[in-house]
Amino acid sequence: MFDVRFHPDAATEYEEAICWYAERSEQVAENFDQVVSQALEQIIQSPSRCPMIDGRHRIFILPKKFPYHIIYRVDSETVTVLAVAHHRRKPSYWQGRA
Repeated sequence: MFDVRFHPDAATEYEEAICWYAERSEQVAENFDQVVSQALEQIIQSPSRCPMIDGRHRIFILPKKFPYHIIYRVDSETVTVLAVAHHRRKPSYWQGRA
């Protein structure tokens, strides 16, 4: 079984997204949280299922109603989430994260 770890900046992005949705609708914020949780469960169950975006990182694209994707890498038994990125952000902004 894989453990999930968030890079601190990815955790901040996730919290900011939830807050943004909550300001508009508490229900939509809860739905976003559920969708991300389900995505993480799918990643844990099969970490290599998502396409590679470079030699080390993978991308999980959330359903269309949430314009976000999860950038992650797999090391041994840990899935590290490096970004919870909005589709409109600069594509490679997260690459300096260790």
